[in-house]
Amino acid sequence: PTLSIEIPDKELNEKLRVHEFAEGEIRPSRSSYNRLSPFSSEVKKLIKLLYEDLAVHSQIQGVLFQDDAYLTDREDYHPAALSKYESLSKGKIQPDEFKNNPELNNKWARYKTEALIDFTVSIMDEVRRYRPDALFGRNLYSIVLTEPESEMWFAQDYEIFLKTYDEVVVMAYPQMEKVKNQSEWLEGLVEKAKGFPDGIEKTVFKIQAYDWANRSWVEDELLLEEMRDILSSGGRHIAYYPDNLWMDKPDNKKIRLEMSTKTYPFIP
Repeated sequence: PTLSIEIPDKELNEKLRVHEFAEGEIRPSRSSYNRLSPFSSEVKKLIKLLYEDLAVHSQIQGVLFQDDAYLTDREDYHPAALSKYESLSKGKIQPDEFKNNPELNNKWARYKTEALIDFTVSIMDEVRRYRPDALFGRNLYSIVLTEPESEMWFAQDYEIFLKTYDEVVVMAYPQMEKVKNQSEWLEGLVEKAKGFPDGIEKTVFKIQAYDWANRSWVEDELLLEEMRDILSSGGRHIAYYPDNLWMDKPDNKKIRLEMSTKTYPFIP
């Protein structure tokens, strides 16, 4: 499930959307992801109801919080967000202050990171009321793993994610990231994960099966090569996205050479 939703009531949707500070003004975010502010109590109530319905009426085994659960360094300037942050900082906050004050900017980034985590944890608690054995994962942009200072660009933190969720799904998308040496880059992600407690055990390295820039499916042989780069470097868990079962993309017979649990390596 995703946190990008639109409420049928357009006026209410605009009111509850994530806000950004751009071009000298605060306005609803113009990002391609139409997200609702996690700081709004009204949003929390609506989203928890949605997940409650999901848990009650669907035989789900878990939830993956998608990559739309982020806030950039220009977001969230929703009135509810500013009000809560100002109550903690004990003073009126002006958007320009974050840009001109690195210390304040770092605190603001960490506050947003924790707010998004708290938001997802409240959803997890709601789901577990009906599905106590459900597992939870959350997508992480690869740059947050390789460059921790990028927390302020996404309000995400790999180390905290490992402590919070059952799985952290790193978006290891070499085509999207336009890396020159895919094998070296993927191996580097695995090495970074090794530096954290439970990094290898709890991290799923998800590669892209479709090249959105070129509007074409990634060749099956290349997918297999990328999977093997991850596994040979010490990664344990792999995934790919997207999958088109009607077109058989990727080719199931080929891709299961690495995706099958019956294949090497055997993890005790």
